[in-house]
Amino acid sequence: MLFRHRHYVAIAALLADLEQTDAPDDIRKAFANLFQRDYHKFDRDRFLAAAAGTPTNGRDRVRHAR
Repeated sequence: MLFRHRHYVAIAALLADLEQTDAPDDIRKAFANLFQRDYHKFDRDRFLAAAAGTPTNGRDRVRHAR
């Protein structure tokens, strides 16, 4: 399986847009584990922050406008 940056961003956005009760931390961590196995340079902390809706820098603005 090969994910690209756009896949990580799209999935992080999806998780960030869900209510906290619908996307518990263990689901975010499960995705992070999968991506880390897929790509050795995957930035787990950056993804988890984006998936929680708190991006670590301006490039990681993942929330969709409603």
